Amino acid sequence: MAQPEISSAPSYSSQDAAETQQLSCTEAGNALASEEDDLEQFMTEITEELEGEMDVDAEKDVDELLLELSDIIDSVTP
Repeated sequence: MAQPEISSAPSYSSQDAAETQQLSCTEAGNALASEEDDLEQFMTEITEELEGEMDVDAEKDVDELLLELSDIIDSVTP
């Protein structure tokens, strides 16, 4: 009967495993920080665009703005 070939897999020490896990955690942390930075930059861009498009009259009070909003809603509602 022929002996099956046993492939020699590289052996890793617990120190190698710990270093690999630490690198993985560090990489994951860097990716998360990068995603947070991207999200913050996106939100800033959107906010700046919206602020540029908004024409808010500083003279109007809350009641006038609510009345205007109500008129807009009524105009688009059947």
